[in-house]
Amino acid sequence: MAITPRPNIRIFTGTLYRHFPTREALAEAVYHGEVAALCDRARRLQATLPTAEALATFLRGMVDHIDAHQGLARTLATLMAAGSGALAEGSRALEQAVTDLVAAAVKDGAVRDDVDAGAVMMALHGIGAAHDRPAWRAEADGVITLVLDGLRRSGSGDGQREHEQDSAGTALRRHPLPPPAGGQ
Repeated sequence: MAITPRPNIRIFTGTLYRHFPTREALAEAVYHGEVAALCDRARRLQATLPTAEALATFLRGMVDHIDAHQGLARTLATLMAAGSGALAEGSRALEQAVTDLVAAAVKDGAVRDDVDAGAVMMALHGIGAAHDRPAWRAEADGVITLVLDGLRRSGSGDGQREHEQDSAGTALRRHPLPPPAGGQ
């Protein structure tokens, strides 16, 4: 939620504290507004774009959001450490939005069916946690590309080995990999 300064409008501390008794209460209110907007955006993208494009657009938009809201993120990290249930609720809502986008893309056959939204959310959290890196934006975009490439369902005949067995005959799930050099 962006607040545009206007020259003739002043917010007095008393008014602010009447609605939000603590800084934490204000941060939670802003967070809930942001979560609602992000979840609405996910639904709009899902309704208007092909599923893989909706997912990619949402994840790239999340990087923009993380970049624009670092101050809020630091405040929220403090609240999360204190165990705020209100923030956990927002986190679940965001994860559900990502789950819905991933599930739609899986249903369309655009992404793999063996990755859940929790892994995607972890990548987003990692991007946010690394915001102080000097080349953060380029690296964040690279991580999103890596995530999207990793989610993409690969075609047949690409050397993907879905299952192998270990020496005891137990099936091992393999992620798509090119065949080893030398055809082994």
